[in-house]
Amino acid sequence: MYIEFARGYYLKDGNQTGEVYCIQLALKPLRKSGGREKISYFGPRKLTQVREEMIALDWARNTINQAVMRITRMLRWASGNEYADASI
Repeated sequence: MYIEFARGYYLKDGNQTGEVYCIQLALKPLRKSGGREKISYFGPRKLTQVREEMIALDWARNTINQAVMRITRMLRWASGNEYADASI
């Protein structure tokens, strides 16, 4: 649902920006480690696992930090739209 939101939000002159692709890339390790698990089970340990997956993929530190920020932004969006508990 967040990617669908991003496709409509990250637009410039009516075209999607590169941020949508970056979000999709950031969420791949999350989906790989979490699969279809409910977002309510996501916490700091799970984020550490996702970050470790990014390290295993040999991503650069800057790329990992930006991806973690994008995941955090997605979680805030989910909480703000009542798809997840605010404690997430």
